Amino acid sequence: MVNAQIKMKALVVSRLMMGDIPTWQAFESERETASKILNRATARSVSSQIGRSYRDLSVETERFIEANFVGCKYQDLARLCEEVRPGIGLSCRLDEFERAFFR
Repeated sequence: MVNAQIKMKALVVSRLMMGDIPTWQAFESERETASKILNRATARSVSSQIGRSYRDLSVETERFIEANFVGCKYQDLARLCEEVRPGIGLSCRLDEFERAFFR
């Protein structure tokens, strides 16, 4: 079972890649909030603040993973979330990205 903090970090980075997060400041704020989540109850509260249920957000993240990344897990996206630099993003060659994160 994936803990709520990892799930929310995965959600944040997937929303960034889908274009759901409009600014770097919003991304950093959501990432910081996700880092403070300790349990599912907190995650549900946070997800309701962005206008969607925790379950809907989980399903949305799973669909994003299936559509874009073969063999990716929530932990992989959570780690990627930590590596993205606000205002800069992530810049590396594809082979380096695959080695560091996932295919």
